[in-house]
Amino acid sequence: MTYQVALDFGDVVGSVAPIAGSRIYGFNKLPRVPISLLEVHGYDDDTVPANASNGLGGGPPGSSVSNDHFFYTEVPYILGAFAVAAGCTGPNMPFPTRFDGIRGFQCNMPRGACGAHSIVQCTGKWGHTWPLHLTRPFAYAGLVLDFFAAHPLQIPDLDADGIILRLLACPDCNGTLKNLRTML
Repeated sequence: MTYQVALDFGDVVGSVAPIAGSRIYGFNKLPRVPISLLEVHGYDDDTVPANASNGLGGGPPGSSVSNDHFFYTEVPYILGAFAVAAGCTGPNMPFPTRFDGIRGFQCNMPRGACGAHSIVQCTGKWGHTWPLHLTRPFAYAGLVLDFFAAHPLQIPDLDADGIILRLLACPDCNGTLKNLRTML
């Protein structure tokens, strides 16, 4: 669902952070607009495997097969689509976080620098869960909030005061994001 939000609402959402998710095979698409992505996935996830190496195998090329026999798009292909939309170029780069090293947790930008956006993949030795849920239950929220704060929605030439003024000047908008999107 998080990937779909990014595809459908990338113009009103600055960044997304799926955990242990993928796209059903055959439904991977390029985002319409650049959007920052923080993807977290364990090496031992066989519920929604990140790639064929930790899946059951036997699926079409570019797919991973889950323990309930669903075909998912391998995460590198999803990250590639987001990286193309964000204009990422260059080699793999580290993306340091305050949780690096705990249970093998590490993050990187597999497609290099992306300008104002970042496409980040965090991996480590865990399954279909947030790896620190027992020892640091709020760590995932901290990681995501840090990422969101560093990657806000990019609205060119319009600051928060400008958005509020447009909402106030539009009696039919009712202050909703859907209506705001048509005004911008």
